[in-house]
Amino acid sequence: MVQDGNDIDLWKPGFMELLPQVTVMQLPIYIVSAEAQKIADQINHVQVFSCDATVLKTAARVKPTYFLMEGATILAKYSYLDADKILAKQ
Repeated sequence: MVQDGNDIDLWKPGFMELLPQVTVMQLPIYIVSAEAQKIADQINHVQVFSCDATVLKTAARVKPTYFLMEGATILAKYSYLDADKILAKQ
């Protein structure tokens, strides 16, 4: 989840590094943002969904926040600074 696109330069490099590894693991990856089009213009390899900013602020305290999910169940939640833990979880 990415609240908005203001800090994309901070987290995009790490996201782009994580993306191929997650793809190899056959984990689907999506981005949810209040500024979906702004994100989609800069990251074109991932499906981007739009969501109200208030909902995003409630669910994700940092930009971005990664959710590891199984169906509708959240298995784990990580700051972009801890993205390497996603791979260790698998």
